[in-house]
Amino acid sequence: MRYLPLLCLVFFSFGCSKEKFDRTDPKNGQTTELFVDHFYSTDNSNIYLWSDKSSSPLSLTEFSEREIGYTYKVKAKVYVPDVAPQDGPDKWFVLEQVLSKEKYTGKEPFEISLQIHSILARGLAFRKLDGKFIYSGAYELKPLNQEIASQMDQILSLAEKMQSNADYSAKARVRALVTHDPENPNKGYIVQQLLTANL
Repeated sequence: MRYLPLLCLVFFSFGCSKEKFDRTDPKNGQTTELFVDHFYSTDNSNIYLWSDKSSSPLSLTEFSEREIGYTYKVKAKVYVPDVAPQDGPDKWFVLEQVLSKEKYTGKEPFEISLQIHSILARGLAFRKLDGKFIYSGAYELKPLNQEIASQMDQILSLAEKMQSNADYSAKARVRALVTHDPENPNKGYIVQQLLTANL
């Protein structure tokens, strides 16, 4: 019993030293819970702080099992490398644990960008491979009808111009309204409408 006050003091010290997560200044090793939304876009990974659903201040790595069409609650830790990469962020989240996974059942269309959003690259984020439109190297884009398929082919004909002409690429706007593909919910979107400007 004589060690009880000492044990209480140790536990109290650890509890006080655990800093609350500050989105404006994440510290190396801090953990927090994140909400991962049901879809991915090249201009938005749709990852939010669980506490208030505000956009995550850092990207999330090592989450290769993420599937579109599902929402997640995850635990993640801030990682700050000893030497920051020259062409990337100086800190990011590393996945620690998936706390929950739920299938998204909504039917409303949502908007995704069909362009590459990167300091190092520009152009379109989809291509045609074996007759299929592939988005961001991983997801199939199925046009709702032949008219949309033709429009997507026309946009692809501008890919070289978008890659080589920085001004044109910066002004162009290529987005799409999509829904999850019921036949391929984890790996595909159905393109309901194309939203373009300055092409």
